[in-house]
Amino acid sequence: MCRHGSNRVERHQSLCLLCDKHGVEDEYHFVLICPIYLQFRKRFIMSHFFKRPSVHKFIEWMQSPNKHTLIHLGKYLYEAFALRKSLVN
Repeated sequence: MCRHGSNRVERHQSLCLLCDKHGVEDEYHFVLICPIYLQFRKRFIMSHFFKRPSVHKFIEWMQSPNKHTLIHLGKYLYEAFALRKSLVN
């Protein structure tokens, strides 16, 4: 995911290297779609958001005012990024 900064890659060229979905590895894919992170999704995200994912649900979750929800988001991101780093390197 290097779509920002000086080493920017165009959106259509940043495909997920870890799954067979052949999708763009954007925030939506990373958090709700990529099967590599399913174990963390089940652990940290309410099933409402990932069982039938949509951009609307993704935005709803990201904008949640609920402290508990945001703590779980942080835990998900920490674990998922650690796994991604270990698999990509």
